Amino acid sequence: MNNPVMRQRANLDRKFRDTFFAVALLCLIAPAARPGGTIDYQPYEYIYSGQNIHAQLGRLSVPENYEHPDGKSVTLAFVRLKSTASHPGPPIIYLAGGPGGSAIKLMRGPRGSVFLAMRAAGDVIALDQRGTGLAQPDLNCPGKVDFPLNEPGAYPEMLRYLIDASRRCASYWRSRSVDLATYNVVQNARDIDLVRQALGTDKICLWGSSYGTFLGFSILRHFGDHVSRAIFAGVEGPDDTLKLPGLTEDQLHSLSRMVAETSALHRQIPDFMTLLREVLTAARQRPFVVPVTGAERTVSITLGGADLEQLVAGMLGEREGFEKLPAMLLAFRNRQWLSPLIQSAAQEMIKERTGSIGTAMSLVMDCSSGVSPKRLAEITVTAKGTLLGSAMNFPFPEICSAWNVPQIPQTERMPAHSEVPVLFISGSLDGRTPVGNVEELLAGFPFGAEVVIDGAGHGNDLFISSPEITSLLLTFMTTGRSVTKRIVLPPLQFAALSNAIN
Repeated sequence: MNNPVMRQRANLDRKFRDTFFAVALLCLIAPAARPGGTIDYQPYEYIYSGQNIHAQLGRLSVPENYEHPDGKSVTLAFVRLKSTASHPGPPIIYLAGGPGGSAIKLMRGPRGSVFLAMRAAGDVIALDQRGTGLAQPDLNCPGKVDFPLNEPGAYPEMLRYLIDASRRCASYWRSRSVDLATYNVVQNARDIDLVRQALGTDKICLWGSSYGTFLGFSILRHFGDHVSRAIFAGVEGPDDTLKLPGLTEDQLHSLSRMVAETSALHRQIPDFMTLLREVLTAARQRPFVVPVTGAERTVSITLGGADLEQLVAGMLGEREGFEKLPAMLLAFRNRQWLSPLIQSAAQEMIKERTGSIGTAMSLVMDCSSGVSPKRLAEITVTAKGTLLGSAMNFPFPEICSAWNVPQIPQTERMPAHSEVPVLFISGSLDGRTPVGNVEELLAGFPFGAEVVIDGAGHGNDLFISSPEITSLLLTFMTTGRSVTKRIVLPPLQFAALSNAIN
């Protein structure tokens, strides 16, 4: 479905998920192993940038429900990269975002060079959390959303399709004896401490991104005595699951200033905010019908105001989105449907409307995380005065009625406090986990340090956009200190407006 939250999850490698779907089902059919605290290791080899990497694949059974530790178990999976240090520090456990992301997949992707470099500080544990990746079961949702391509994506109709798909997925997994109520951040944090115990170490280091930082705060809250230090990139605080519309509006104004300062853009886009209003108004009044050309045939998709709101909100999360957005909006205003930017966006929206809703783990995890009454009230009030409203949050929290899982206690959303040294990394262009998240948290971390990457968005920008980042991570992981306050990336390279011409 065409919204930024679902798009992030849909971009998880579909082939990776499908490969292990059958394995997850077999695990459900087979008798559950009792959590024994012993890791089952086997050799794991892969090639990264032409280099043969020799590692270990570990599996550990943990209770599905810690309130009933002798009941059913689930299996976590991780790849252990052995340290290259002569005197390694505590193991470094990577906490993937999403929620629903696979750390093992990330280890083999663009961030892989950083995973390998971090071996200089200690063993690196690329952990697939419960319900994800190589963990068993891997809670992918069968079936498709099937929202019609010839209708604009009005919020009530989109929500109805998403709720229907969610109910089917919830029923599917519950019929296979999966307790969806156990997929929450507190249970997840207890998993991490069992991994620590099974590794035979009193201390671990945490390295998390996005939702992984949200999980990291829970680990610090409950098991902070066993954490040596932590690095959190793209910080989602304990009450940051739902995003503040005002911060999204701030990102739009930042982009508007950049456009005004770029002479080639400013000549054709005198006022970016005016252009955005014009496009949104046009899509609401007369939805765009975009023909999408493929290898075999041409199909059309109808895009309304809600579709455009969510498309823009999603692009504000990434540096690349900032670079493409002005030219894409100009192409929409001029109805230049064959623009590569419009074609690419429309193709992604077709996949979302016709594809899977994602994974039960990711949806249940966010539903169980919930939001405090104070923050929800702020979101409701501020959304009314912004261009995109609460598009960044859709379909939450409304979709949670389909999953019917309890929320974590309100105490889990209270401000975090810890004397563990924590390095907080933010991107100045990150619309999903903005710099302001860290500013609200720092008071509770007397040994915390903040680094802003000027020009970075969410995701890979926080890891590989500058060679300074790897050095920064290693220094902090080995010493607990950071001398860097800011990393400045090169200026944005905006997509040429000529790209928006048929």
